[in-house]
Amino acid sequence: MLPFMQKTSYFFALFSFFTAGLAILSPYISIHGSSSAAAQAEGAATSSSVVATVPAVRESVPLAPLAVVASPARTLPASGEVVPAAPTELSIPTIGLDANVIPMSTNEKGEMSVPSGTTSDIGWYKDGVIPGDTGSAVMDAHVFAGFSKLHELAKGDDVYVTDANGNHLHFVVVSTELYALSQLSPDMLFQDTDGRHLNLITCAGSLTPDHSTYDHRLIVYTELAS
Repeated sequence: MLPFMQKTSYFFALFSFFTAGLAILSPYISIHGSSSAAAQAEGAATSSSVVATVPAVRESVPLAPLAVVASPARTLPASGEVVPAAPTELSIPTIGLDANVIPMSTNEKGEMSVPSGTTSDIGWYKDGVIPGDTGSAVMDAHVFAGFSKLHELAKGDDVYVTDANGNHLHFVVVSTELYALSQLSPDMLFQDTDGRHLNLITCAGSLTPDHSTYDHRLIVYTELAS
């Protein structure tokens, strides 16, 4: 009988020791588990917050825009003439330019928008005249991108536009003008309303003190060849 009592006491002591151990570890396990859950929840909240607060990426490069005004109403070609459509390509053999044309409007400052400086795209002011229609159509690009060689153009050089209908329009440079930014006005781009013009504009001169843009604008004036 004594050996049995000794064994019973031994197992009882072992069980008590195991139970006491669990009691000691239980707070640690509980706290550790709560911390992990809290960390996961905090991580999820942080991730969600980051996604929610990341601002839209904006390109901080000098623009070649200017404040614009409403263009004259579109004048439709006479019966039998080619009906121009939105331009899709611009080609200027003299400076080796062959680029896509994309429609642009105005930015939040009311200035004519310009395509990204990381591309060779040319912007067409879609709220104005379509190249080939009566009036002054306008295209722009950065001086360090699509229009990096625009300053090389001279009177008599050829400019070609392809539109969405597959029409090929031939323009000829009539003059090139350099204007101080402070003197620039919308009339310098849109004032010719009698003929069929295409005006090309880009930055020129030097960076302004705050490096936000350039202090001059170069405008190349062209007209539709007969």
